Amino acid sequence: MLQSVGLSRSVIKEIHLAYVDDANHEKYEKHFDCPIVMGQPCNAFLYDSSLLDQDLPWSPNQRTVDACLESCRELLNEIRRNNNFSAKIVDQIISNPRKFPSIVEIAQELSLSTRSLRRKLQHEGTSYQDILKEVRLKLAKQYLKDSFTVEQTADLLGYSESSAFSRAFKSWTGRTPQDYRISSMSSS
Repeated sequence: MLQSVGLSRSVIKEIHLAYVDDANHEKYEKHFDCPIVMGQPCNAFLYDSSLLDQDLPWSPNQRTVDACLESCRELLNEIRRNNNFSAKIVDQIISNPRKFPSIVEIAQELSLSTRSLRRKLQHEGTSYQDILKEVRLKLAKQYLKDSFTVEQTADLLGYSESSAFSRAFKSWTGRTPQDYRISSMSSS
């Protein structure tokens, strides 16, 4: 996470952990290269306050926002061309690409029961999971083409672990995200 904003681990002055793990205490300190204080009320990273006055080498938030909006616009335009009920679902999903809504939340937003929503999608020959997978795949491909790392892409798509995203991507495409990213960059 720190590396994604141009900072190194050395900016961490101390780490507080809510649990106690005496067996691995030294490993934590060696890995993070700072004091680890265990048994605290909450987990926390402590930084030198002078960091707040430093400019970041680039603005990750604006870059992320711009890339997400562009990817969402492209996806929305493609789906609108089909002009079906699934497009309404995609509209709901991409309105907040980092927190994908559940089928229950989508049904509520569309003033439908979950069962009615499933029936309408089944009538179109699809399902909520199929649509969600398609949206995630298209966004993943776009983010990887836009030079986002696998970890950043996983985070943007709501995965808590990049390994879970990598497994999903490989099951969708037969390729790892790294392979896809490399081939899309070389074909640009």
